[in-house]
Amino acid sequence: MPKLPAAAIAELPDRSRLRWKYMEARAVVAAYEASGLSLEKFASREGFKPERVARWTRKLKVEMPPKAPKFVELRPADVRRRSTPIEIVLRSGHILFVEESIDPTALRRVMELLERDAEC
Repeated sequence: MPKLPAAAIAELPDRSRLRWKYMEARAVVAAYEASGLSLEKFASREGFKPERVARWTRKLKVEMPPKAPKFVELRPADVRRRSTPIEIVLRSGHILFVEESIDPTALRRVMELLERDAEC
């Protein structure tokens, strides 16, 4: 049977108290979870009503934020999408933003069309 830390045992409320303060309830729930016992066995051993310990256990679980995941998958970024576009400023005033991987023949055609369009 696991032993409780002395600090946890010292914080347990008086068994005859009708109401527990929040910190007392947290100490009881922590002691219960650390004990490794069933709810009934823990309550019997400590002199608490099992329903009371169960109620506080549920209440405190709802109020606690969820634990952070133990593992987070990281994926490398798509390098092609992260590349900075190349900015091309034409004499006509048009500005083109193209990726490094653009086909040079297609780029030349587009630039010629834009230059011709500006002459009209």
